[in-house]
Amino acid sequence: MSYAVVLRRGAADILTFNTPTPLPSPRTTYEKDDDDPPRLASISKTWEVEILLLGSESSVETQLNAIKAVIEDPTNYPDGARLIRDAGGADSILERIDAEGGYDEFFVDAMVLPISDGYPSSEIKVQLTISGKRKFPDANGITKFTQSESYAYDDCGLLTRTLVTEVETDASESAEAKARLFFLTLPGASFGYLTKGPEGANIDVLNKGDTKARSISIIQENGVALPADVSPIFSKSITTQTQEGETFTITTISTRGTGAEAAVRAAEPGTKLQSSVITVNDAQCTATGVFVQRDTTQAASKVIRFHSFDSRGGGKPLVSTPRSGNRVASVHVLARTLVELIETITLEVTQSTTPIFKFPPPLSGVIEDTDALAISHPRIVSFGSKKSGDRWQAGTRRTYRPQMIGSALVSRIEAAVAAQKMTTTLEQEVGRKNVGLGGAAAASPQVNRTP
Repeated sequence: MSYAVVLRRGAADILTFNTPTPLPSPRTTYEKDDDDPPRLASISKTWEVEILLLGSESSVETQLNAIKAVIEDPTNYPDGARLIRDAGGADSILERIDAEGGYDEFFVDAMVLPISDGYPSSEIKVQLTISGKRKFPDANGITKFTQSESYAYDDCGLLTRTLVTEVETDASESAEAKARLFFLTLPGASFGYLTKGPEGANIDVLNKGDTKARSISIIQENGVALPADVSPIFSKSITTQTQEGETFTITTISTRGTGAEAAVRAAEPGTKLQSSVITVNDAQCTATGVFVQRDTTQAASKVIRFHSFDSRGGGKPLVSTPRSGNRVASVHVLARTLVELIETITLEVTQSTTPIFKFPPPLSGVIEDTDALAISHPRIVSFGSKKSGDRWQAGTRRTYRPQMIGSALVSRIEAAVAAQKMTTTLEQEVGRKNVGLGGAAAASPQVNRTP
């Protein structure tokens, strides 16, 4: 991750420079007025920022002069600063000293430039001191004030900031009301409150007279921009699975907060949605959504063929003649029958229009009973989110009458199943029923009449 400090004037960035490490905990000072007892008047926050300038000697000198040109120009003096990460726009702001962050004044207090015998050089570390002042017009009655602020980064580099403020007031003022003045503001869209009081802080009144109170404000960063009114405990995972040319995208969203349900429903994909499951727990202010999208774009014109052969018959059938009384039936062995060989082919095609189905050719050298030919005409078995995802099926069932099943026929069956040749259109397959009516004469099967 990279970190940078941006100096701004108005709504425009006027200077950006990299800093080698995340900003450490800032230094905070408190100013009081001249009343007796003194009253809190303002809070000043100070950053000590390290700038590392790298490059050729002339490049480093140019970078240094660019910094001086900004901070020494009274007509274009910056009025705010931001600490950002990975230069990702508003979502990457970690801390700010500007009007949007609640500060009334901004200063660049000092620039420390170490000068050595080798100056200028190809590497210079510059120390810049930046500060801002936040005034409190409603600080009347505060007699004692302490405040601490901490920064903590997790193993992913995500920031958690904590501000703890304790105030004491005289008996005429409410310490609770004064404590509510001190809370963290969200620096960017990826931050949320872990302390979800009315001002983004939890308030503890420390005595019965309400002259002592504590404010705890904690904000935490998430890896993505957060929806409205959800806590930073926001999770979004995406799983992608590709199977037979189709892509399934499973999006799981889990969050909590007063806006949890709205955030989950707003995240529902608008296209290619196959299924949606949303679970809401109003008692715990939690919501979870699981959305499955099916994309058949890559599966367009995909052809799946189911091809099988089944056989029966070809042996000597047994019949029986009943006998009177308690005698056992008489069993007779008849002559061999023809083999019935059934070829079943089902084709499945995924595309937007009615596909042109083509089947493997019939087995050669085997008597086919075309009267038993059964055609399953094209139909849609599954509608996609778009027409390109429609699944079509068609099939044929052929019946052959070979005299016997031998090793040669078994080899031909295996070759037919493994073959990639698909040349017989659906119209040609249907037309084979009409052989003898207008086409070529059908071959007459040879029948062995010998019992």
